[in-house]
Amino acid sequence: MVPSPLARKAARQVLAVEGVPPGVGKAGDGSTAGATGGMWIDSNLWLARSFQADPDRRPVWISHRARDGAPGIYARSIADAAAAGARWILTLDDDLRARLLRRESEALAVWRGIADSLAFFENHAKRAALAFDLAPATEGERKTLRAFAAGGGLVLSGPSWGGAPKEQSYTMVAEGEGEIAVYKDEPPDPQSVARDLSDLVTTPET
Repeated sequence: MVPSPLARKAARQVLAVEGVPPGVGKAGDGSTAGATGGMWIDSNLWLARSFQADPDRRPVWISHRARDGAPGIYARSIADAAAAGARWILTLDDDLRARLLRRESEALAVWRGIADSLAFFENHAKRAALAFDLAPATEGERKTLRAFAAGGGLVLSGPSWGGAPKEQSYTMVAEGEGEIAVYKDEPPDPQSVARDLSDLVTTPET
């Protein structure tokens, strides 16, 4: 596994990089908080996107260990990677692995939920296309993004897209089988986008 700073300097394509367990933590829990203090959002969204500037790159695989006992961490890790067009290298925590060996019913239910989440994102391929750096997008870029959304994808764009809200942070615009999220700010706060993705990228009921 290659740390992301070294991966950017590597001559060969990088397929797997070290990430973080996605979720919300508190400042002082080993995280670095912003000026507002309080909570901190961990996400691999921007990490995965940073390796996708080259159109010839193969999909990025994100590696991190799940937090022991964190509710929904597996579905969240899968969704966090899928939202950026990446994949998470599945890593079970020690407690779940031990309970699976004992074939405990709750552990088996978690395992089935993991399988359902993986199948959902593979079958629906609902990824988020971040278009914040296209300000404004050209006519050709808008056509491509609309086609992506119409096929069931999710596009996130800034106010230059048009129809940005005045009060809430973003508004949703239906496009075929998908949606376009138009943000008020240009560019929006990365932590806010990471937090919003838990709502914008839906996961299957388990």
